[in-house]
Amino acid sequence: MMNREDLVEKALKDFKSGKCVLVYDWPNRENEIDTMWYAGFIDVEKIYTLRKEAGGLICYAVSEEIAKVLGLPFQVEMLKSYEHLKSIIKKPSYGEVSPFSIWINSIDVKTGISDEDRVKQ
Repeated sequence: MMNREDLVEKALKDFKSGKCVLVYDWPNRENEIDTMWYAGFIDVEKIYTLRKEAGGLICYAVSEEIAKVLGLPFQVEMLKSYEHLKSIIKKPSYGEVSPFSIWINSIDVKTGISDEDRVKQ
């Protein structure tokens, strides 16, 4: 059996080579497995799989550094900036607010709904 560090190294290698990586979210949080692909390898078939087989929430993750360069704030920070929206911010039972930013679309999308549109970068 591989140790944790070796598993992480293998997952990173697979991820960077375009393979699907499954990441388990601990039992006290969501207790689920997230399906991930490196965005540079994404295609319509992978979007379809994410949408139909992996729960449908499709995220494009960037580092904190890139988010800062692009000026992408976390959603919770945006909500805090509006007094009348602060009350909808709730801390989940696992203790962390969601680290999501705002949504973005390619300027080439038609509706943003189709798998073809979702794969555009």
